[in-house]
Amino acid sequence: MRFRLFPVIVIVLGVTFLMANLGIVPMEELRHLFHTWWPLLLVASGSIMILRPAGHCHHQRCGLQEGTLPEEAPKT
Repeated sequence: MRFRLFPVIVIVLGVTFLMANLGIVPMEELRHLFHTWWPLLLVASGSIMILRPAGHCHHQRCGLQEGTLPEEAPKT
């Protein structure tokens, strides 16, 4: 299973803003938190890019090499 950073960030932001809209967390605290910790998003995304295996290609999941088409399935 491959870790996907973008969906996790979207979910965390959605939950955070929902809590602000419901009054659980004051918006001013969210603003301060974001202004303080936004560089962590850059560090995390860069770290994931570095730790990803070299030559990572989405086509490898389905057994295809880049630039090739899958062979047709035999007709029965």
